[in-house]
Amino acid sequence: MSAHSAHDAVLPAPRGSHRGASRPKRSRKLRGAVETRGVLADLLVFAVLCVVASIFAWTRIEGTMAGYDLSRVQAEHSDLLREQNALRIELATRKGAKRIEANARGKLGMVEPAPDRIVPIPGAAR
Repeated sequence: MSAHSAHDAVLPAPRGSHRGASRPKRSRKLRGAVETRGVLADLLVFAVLCVVASIFAWTRIEGTMAGYDLSRVQAEHSDLLREQNALRIELATRKGAKRIEANARGKLGMVEPAPDRIVPIPGAAR
């Protein structure tokens, strides 16, 4: 008997199929195709991460800018306090009786009145 039996006889391939061993049905997916749902999910995750990173960077930048503004305002405040103290000292100096008398005599030409020119006011304290 031959190595092949009647059972092992090669039958012609059914119409429309390829020769040789039959292949399992291919799914509708193409080899190497990307699933759209997965890409959209990845894009959404990436977009969320970008938004979070942008917010983080924005808050850091705003914090730094606020720190610079604070330093500038503190320096301005310090300058204004120094100027205020200098003005208080100048005001106290200008209010002094000796200075007022010196300005009256020097700039305005005033003199001490003669005793007969002084008129007492009744009820006024001296």
